[in-house]
Amino acid sequence: MVYDSVYLNIAILIFILMNMMFFLAILKKDNSIIDIFWGLGFVVINAVVFYYYPKDRGMLLPLLVTIWGVRLSVYLFMRWLKKGEDWRYAAWRKEWGKAFYIRSYFQVFMLQGVFMLIVALPLLQLKENAVSFSSIQVIATIVALFGWVYETIADGQLYQFKKRPRNKGKVMKKGLWKYSRHPNYFGEIIFWWGIFMYTIPYANIGLSLISPITITILLMKVSGVPMLESKYKNHPEYQEYIQTTNALWPKIPKAR
Repeated sequence: MVYDSVYLNIAILIFILMNMMFFLAILKKDNSIIDIFWGLGFVVINAVVFYYYPKDRGMLLPLLVTIWGVRLSVYLFMRWLKKGEDWRYAAWRKEWGKAFYIRSYFQVFMLQGVFMLIVALPLLQLKENAVSFSSIQVIATIVALFGWVYETIADGQLYQFKKRPRNKGKVMKKGLWKYSRHPNYFGEIIFWWGIFMYTIPYANIGLSLISPITITILLMKVSGVPMLESKYKNHPEYQEYIQTTNALWPKIPKAR
């Protein structure tokens, strides 16, 4: 089946690219490179999808994901230029000791490659028999664009806040960050649910459903909210922020 061969080719390509990123990270002594590649990985996957499924209306889905991936990678690259290796990877570098390289290979690079293949499952729904552009896909496009814009604005607000020296050590509580503690994660989750909705008229939507569920769990329970908030567990201002502001879903903050 073409579907099977496309997915296999994508899996092999991602495996090769993840190994390249791993060796580059060793040379740079910086595992943050994988974060920069996360968005670009989907751009690569879209290129393969475009090669096998060159359809007019069917290309809107890969286009949305490409825009999301390029924007995210550019943002993370700019942050990396300013800050260097992310604090999580720096902490693991110390914690893992002599096992750092082997654990990095499997727990950072290979694992992210697996998650990338899972999250990209909706793109594999663009099979030979394209469907007409339906009303649900119009709604899905609006949802995905809303999530993308929301995430972009949140990242931009945080970037502008952190680049001002007077804000060092302070907590961002303005703009979209006034209504939830992680508006960028909220926007990303909404984006991927929109991408899933787009595939509803296609077959095998059960496979597509795995994608937004995975990204939601990762950001809410694993590498997103919990990991970031652990960094500020001893930060008084952030602990107060937790008491007044929702984690993800935007809401008017509670009065103190």
